[in-house]
Amino acid sequence: MTVQPPDVETLTSTVRQLSAQLEAAEKRLQESGITDAATELFSYRYILGRISEEVARADRFNLDVSCLMLTLDKPSAEGLLAVATRLKEACRQYDVPARWGQHELLMLLPSTDLDGAQTFAERFRLNIANAFADHPTLAGLTVSVGAAAYPIAGVENAEQLLAAVDEAAFKARDEGGNRTILRA
Repeated sequence: MTVQPPDVETLTSTVRQLSAQLEAAEKRLQESGITDAATELFSYRYILGRISEEVARADRFNLDVSCLMLTLDKPSAEGLLAVATRLKEACRQYDVPARWGQHELLMLLPSTDLDGAQTFAERFRLNIANAFADHPTLAGLTVSVGAAAYPIAGVENAEQLLAAVDEAAFKARDEGGNRTILRA
């Protein structure tokens, strides 16, 4: 019995399929290090590096960079995913949305001063409150937002920017939630 070799078309098709699978696997591997699997936002590790880069860029070109920390007032996995999806949709091309903690998201806003960050934060916060006011499973979902900018007094590097935005977010939650607090 003689085995017939596969024809050229079959081999070509197989090579294309394997190549596409390899490309997809490489993309998943690359993204796994920079994205959070649950929210599909950038990961904690990735955003730490980006904040440092953006602060350095702001120094070099005399720009502002702002940061928002968004916390779910009534934490749930479903709520986190819903807010993450809306955050991705609200981003400008160069904004950097990330998962920060179990129920916190972070938004890095390059070339944005504190007034611009406040405008974005308030619009987003109100959008969430309105969108989920009568939702069947997420009724009353709201977020508290802390906002800080670089450079401002007491914020001289990426670590201080993160501390300032965290402090503002904590204050927003502490004051009853569903509000934006600026670290000015």
